Amino acid sequence: MSTQAERTEATRGRLISTARRLFAERGFAAAPDWLRATAQAITSCGCTAGCPSCIQSPKCGSGNHPLDKQGAAQLLACLLRGAAS
Repeated sequence: MSTQAERTEATRGRLISTARRLFAERGFAAAPDWLRATAQAITSCGCTAGCPSCIQSPKCGSGNHPLDKQGAAQLLACLLRGAAS
């Protein structure tokens, strides 16, 4: 026989699991829109190699050296093709 505390904890665990699943489902459903918006921001930026407006991060520990505007655009195009199927 379980105690009230055990039942409460089990219910709490189920609620957290459900909330995480719903959050993930919403993110998955919104991902194509986010990817399209990101691709648009990158391709519409007037820079040639990537800048803080399109692909660079102020938090990058490598000074944004491994980042590549063309590579980012190609990756997003590939992800968007996959999202469409």
